[in-house]
Amino acid sequence: MRKTYPAFAVRSAVTSALTHQFTRNLMISILMTGFDGSVVITAGRSVLDAFDEAPWLAVAFGLAATGLVVTLGRMWYLTFRHARAD
Repeated sequence: MRKTYPAFAVRSAVTSALTHQFTRNLMISILMTGFDGSVVITAGRSVLDAFDEAPWLAVAFGLAATGLVVTLGRMWYLTFRHARAD
C-alpha cells in the first residue's frame, strides 16, 4: 500500500519588490536630476544675459546641457533596467 503524505502548508515569505540597490540608484538619480536641473537653470539665466556679447557661450552651453540630459537619461534607463532584472 502506498503512503500518502498530508499536504504541508507552505509558508510564504513577504519580500519587497524593490531591492536595496534599486532604491539606492533611484535616490541617486533623483538627487542628480535635481542638482543638474538647478545648475542648468542657474547657469542658463547667465548665458541668456550674455548672449549678445558672446554667442559662442550659448552654443557651448547648449552642447553641455545636451550632454547632461543624455547622461541623465542613460542613468534613469540603467536604474529602471536593473529594477526589472532583479
